[in-house]
Amino acid sequence: MPFDVRAWKAAQGCCDCGNRDPDALDCDHDGDDKVANIADLSGAKLLVELRKVVVRCVPCHRRITALRSAMVEYERTELDEYCATLGGV
Repeated sequence: MPFDVRAWKAAQGCCDCGNRDPDALDCDHDGDDKVANIADLSGAKLLVELRKVVVRCVPCHRRITALRSAMVEYERTELDEYCATLGGV
């Protein structure tokens, strides 16, 4: 019998707010080691990939993704400013 990702997500619940509605939960890869989308995997590859994710509801997933994007922009701005002090490297 295949692994029930929907039930697994509901059992985990959103790591931020605790929502356990399986229709509202996503798997969020928290890092750069994503091999594939969870929906595209099965068997042992699915289980390996699930170890790399945290469960988040859709609103929390959107918030954290926006924060990550903002942080990347912030870091780029800081890097650009620092490079300018070095003479436009």
